[in-house]
Amino acid sequence: MRENTMYQFLQLQYLTQQVRYLRFLQSHLNSLSKKWTVGNSVSQRYTTTSRTYCCLCKNRNYSLIKRQGYGLRKEGERFLHDGINGNNGKDGNNQIENEAYSTNKEKSDKPECINDDRTNLAPTEITMTGTCSSQTEERNILDDTVEASLNDNVNEEVNLSEATGDAHKQVEKMDKKIADIDSAGDENGNNKSDIDIIKQFLTDNELGHVTGYTGYLTVCPKLGKLAMKRRRKEDSLYINATSGYFYCHHCGTSGSWSQLQDNVKYIKSRKKPLKQIECFKDIADVVRESNEDHTPVLKHFEGAHDFRSVTDEMFETIQSMFEWHGIEKRTFIEYGVKWRRKENEYWIMFPIYSPVNKVITSVKVFNGKVTEEGDIKINTVQKYPKGKMSYLFGWQNEGMIKRATKHTVVITATEADAMVVSQSTGILSLSLTNVSQLPQETLPFLEEFSKVILWLGTDSMAWDNTKVFSKKLGDKRCHVFKPTELKSMPHEVIQNGDSIHTILGKSKLMSHQSILTFANVRQEVYAEFADFNQVSGVKWKRYTKLNKLLKGHRRGELTILSGPTGSGKTTFTSEYALDLCMQGVNTLWGSFEISNVRLIKMMMQQFCEKSISKHLDEFDAIAEDFATLPMYFMAYYGEEQMRNVLEAMSHAVYIHDISHVIVDNLQFMIGMDYNERNRFFKQDQVVSSFRNFATEKNCHVTLIIHPRKLNETEELSTASIFGSAKVTQEADNILLIQDQRLTKSSRKKYVQIAKNRFDGDLGIMTLNFNKENLTFETKEKKKSKMLDEMEEEQEDEN
Repeated sequence: MRENTMYQFLQLQYLTQQVRYLRFLQSHLNSLSKKWTVGNSVSQRYTTTSRTYCCLCKNRNYSLIKRQGYGLRKEGERFLHDGINGNNGKDGNNQIENEAYSTNKEKSDKPECINDDRTNLAPTEITMTGTCSSQTEERNILDDTVEASLNDNVNEEVNLSEATGDAHKQVEKMDKKIADIDSAGDENGNNKSDIDIIKQFLTDNELGHVTGYTGYLTVCPKLGKLAMKRRRKEDSLYINATSGYFYCHHCGTSGSWSQLQDNVKYIKSRKKPLKQIECFKDIADVVRESNEDHTPVLKHFEGAHDFRSVTDEMFETIQSMFEWHGIEKRTFIEYGVKWRRKENEYWIMFPIYSPVNKVITSVKVFNGKVTEEGDIKINTVQKYPKGKMSYLFGWQNEGMIKRATKHTVVITATEADAMVVSQSTGILSLSLTNVSQLPQETLPFLEEFSKVILWLGTDSMAWDNTKVFSKKLGDKRCHVFKPTELKSMPHEVIQNGDSIHTILGKSKLMSHQSILTFANVRQEVYAEFADFNQVSGVKWKRYTKLNKLLKGHRRGELTILSGPTGSGKTTFTSEYALDLCMQGVNTLWGSFEISNVRLIKMMMQQFCEKSISKHLDEFDAIAEDFATLPMYFMAYYGEEQMRNVLEAMSHAVYIHDISHVIVDNLQFMIGMDYNERNRFFKQDQVVSSFRNFATEKNCHVTLIIHPRKLNETEELSTASIFGSAKVTQEADNILLIQDQRLTKSSRKKYVQIAKNRFDGDLGIMTLNFNKENLTFETKEKKKSKMLDEMEEEQEDEN
């Protein structure tokens, strides 16, 4: 009888593995196609019969795990544990995923293990929820699998050892299949099959295509095969190989990969002639190119004048005020730059045009004033509309470039630099509207250029951006300048009387990054010595003591922050990251412990340094300013698979040029579904993945980790961080929040720098929490505030 019971258990185990494989394959196909059919899922119930037998957990060292049902674990494997209680609850919302087998049994506090001699049958239902596009086919496969497994000599007496061996071989074979599929995505979240999926889709739908620098080029699917043979630019369709973003030159529409799939299927399903079919009909959220200027932007040009009307004296004043010497008046006219004046104050407006139909999409406004004392005061550059700008400045001059240089484009950091390059060489020159971002919406229009020269700056931050953008644009066509070889920017070159052509000739093609010699990195090594302040990274303004210890915030590093529960890890990290974001460091938050709403609520108060609840009338103004920050948030909360997190991070780095990722915190993200030994192993894997991501994506990752449970009187050390030694070994920086307020008379809270791989400096930074605005005040902050107050008092007295 016991042999029959064991055989039934093995049969159910094998069935579970088969269902797991099919569900995992379905989930994998969904992730590859990037098409989620949420809300259209179909539920199919299958009733299996399993024996109610004595629980083998005790005798064979199994452990019961409670997670949406009960499962058995032995050596890292999860088995379905049905029929213990005879529960037959019906919950159609459970979904079996990669490693979680969910049953529809009602949850009870403890399973009741019953005697060996009880062999009565208990029916158990397994509910599957599918989101695959081919649900009918999948349902048939599952029906066949279940029927074949259950009808295969269920009640026959068999040799236990032979049955056990066969079952374990089948399980191992199934696990190997799953592992092979899982390995299709690398540890950084990049799915290696995305390119094949796009190519296969185009082939299946008879869309001839060629591979470009950043994606695939085909034609609008409604134009037919003749247009495919002509391959005219105005008929082309661009598809980004990394994100699936598309732009159709014929229709003037852009959107996601799933929207393009829907449109192609819609066109193929129509029986009308192709020319009578409307592309993207009834497909929501597709962006259509406007043929008219952006009306709110045009308001900023009211009362503005063309540079033809500016006098020589005024033009000289404008050049001196903004340091634009060397740019001729005709160049301002060609680019459509406008000016406006009120007494001694000037506004210079640089319009940003669409590369498609040359309509104005946005504007950057420079503002300066000559004071009564003759000093010059330059205000912050304003952008309208506020937020991310999709296009680069300079497309309005595309028609004036020389024929000999039509396949070359220069990308610079400022509008003045772009105008100087175009004026001096006749080469199309564009400038980034945000020096740390290259929007993917621009990539389709750069595809026709076989040579892209990146001239972004002379410091190490510009070099970091150059490496990221060259990878995004395709390093086989990108020409760059090494940090120490480039001494000046275009407007400085022309002011010094040097040749722009000569400087452009010194640009070098990005070499293969896997093979290096000392000659390849010689200039970078020199920069480490010569430009230490630039190499050390972005400096904090609120935490100047960190600048003395860590020297700055650098790309490509992994920082670990730990502290006792309630010590303010999230609050400190929020202000720590906000400080950098306000200086242009593109930031991505992964808040797994608290909701994004509460995180943003806290961050807004830190941003304005006041209690918003007491100044609700200022909320809209504060929110407008806060919305301009390059800050993004992951839509995850609580436990999440590492693969999904890395995929979101990789997407953000590519699309939004993220340079700082915060994960708060590691334990909440991993979850608690592991025993003590496996939990350490899993955490080591996760930390290693974050380490590789930071290095390969040249992105700083800040990881918050809870410490081990210690005595309240003990101070934290690197050995206090939860996990194995690998966690602290992988980190470049380790920050520990020490909270002595409840244990010592000194009542201090401070941040201890316990590891600093950059230059080894260690130390502490005292913190004083301001409950009014949720910020931490350091001694340096207090001193600066006291000085400001003293200056204000002196001004009042005078």
